[in-house]
Amino acid sequence: MRRLLLRGTHGDCAPSINVHADAEGGFREACENGHLAVVQELLDLTGERYINVHTDDEHGFYYACMNGHVGVVRALLALRGGRAIDVHIRGPWTFHSACLAGRVNVVWELLGLTGDRRIDVGSATDTVFHLVCARGHAPMVALLLSHPRARANISQTYIQQGALLARRQKRSAVLHVLSVMCALL
Repeated sequence: MRRLLLRGTHGDCAPSINVHADAEGGFREACENGHLAVVQELLDLTGERYINVHTDDEHGFYYACMNGHVGVVRALLALRGGRAIDVHIRGPWTFHSACLAGRVNVVWELLGLTGDRRIDVGSATDTVFHLVCARGHAPMVALLLSHPRARANISQTYIQQGALLARRQKRSAVLHVLSVMCALL
């Protein structure tokens, strides 16, 4: 990815980022594919070469979360001022997508946000929970049940439905987590 964004120069000059008409496209791709070094280089650009991190409703942040690139997620969450990522622009979907993909480290980061950046886990978290059970993401099941903000949005009915789906899908690791954490099974 970095080679796509770099162009060589002549003489003693070091290579520099080749930011062209679709600079934000390169940024989104770097975020989506977890190329932290490239993301950081692009974030450091100034002037005409400045990268707009907010294009396409925070696309880079969304896909970094969904694909589990926690280093990129942390770098983007560290931005401040006018470059601060709007964690609310996609509602709870960034959180839910990371959950469904089993991205425990990213979900942990999102749940750790406070103040005006506190992520909305949303009322659909119970639905997401039983789908996570069906997909066999035992570490995510454990995180969602152990974190007070996520757990508050998961009803007992959905825990039971999650156990039923896990049993049907033969997700023994999920069933173990549920039996230990909920004394359900």
